[in-house]
Amino acid sequence: MTLIDTGLQFISVSTDLLVSSVSGATGYSLTEFDKLASRLGGKKADMSSHFSVAFNTVDRIWNDLSLSQTLQQAMLGRLLERLITDRTMDEVKQIMGAFIERGGNRFTSYIVDWLGGHFLVVT
Repeated sequence: MTLIDTGLQFISVSTDLLVSSVSGATGYSLTEFDKLASRLGGKKADMSSHFSVAFNTVDRIWNDLSLSQTLQQAMLGRLLERLITDRTMDEVKQIMGAFIERGGNRFTSYIVDWLGGHFLVVT
């Protein structure tokens, strides 16, 4: 976290690190998670790697019954925001399509609602 606080851009963030940042969370604060997630996405990102970390994180948190649904949705939304930052509409469609395809029915309805709430047309 200290390296992120200093503004260093290229920091390795893993699924385990993201998941551990909310382990046992009882409130709705995502301060540490947000700070870690801020290193994902962007135009210079290796999208394959960043997508994998984000998807695997969502896959784990979505099934964590100790986390509130509100917290799970907030984390998924934050990761989606990070992945599509500085991406073209075609890239955004590919990212969202891959999330929906890999996620199956588990969080598809939330993603579709999220897209609608962010003024993106789902086709």
